[in-house]
Amino acid sequence: GAAPNTHPLSLWYKGGSLLDVIDGLQPVKRPLKKPLRILVCDVATTSKATIITGQVAQGVYKLGTALTILPSQYRTTPRSMVREGISVEEASAGEAVDLTLTDVDAAQAPRTGDVLCLAETNQKGR
Repeated sequence: GAAPNTHPLSLWYKGGSLLDVIDGLQPVKRPLKKPLRILVCDVATTSKATIITGQVAQGVYKLGTALTILPSQYRTTPRSMVREGISVEEASAGEAVDLTLTDVDAAQAPRTGDVLCLAETNQKGR
C-alpha cells in the first residue's frame, strides 16, 4: 500500500503524528503553594475506621495535620495515609491518597464530593 502520508484519505492532514504531539506535551504545573484542598472521591467505613480516597487538588498535606471536612465543618486528623499502596507522610497536588480516619463516626464521616482543607485555614473550624 501507499505510505501513510501519501494515502488519499490522509492528504488533508498536515500535522505531526500522535507520538510527536504526546512528546511535545508539557508537564502540568501543580498548585503546590495554594491552600490545601483534597477532593473526596470515595468513602469506605469499617468497624474501626473511615477510609477516604481523595485527590489532592492543590497544596501539600503532611500526615498528622488537622483537617476540616467541608461543608460539615467537622475537624479530624488522619491516622495514616497511603499512596499507590505505600504508606507516606506527605501528599502534593495531583496525587491520589487514601486517608484513614479513626475519630469520626458514620454521621460525621465525609461524603463523596466533600472537600478537606487545613483546619487553621477554615474560618469556622471547630
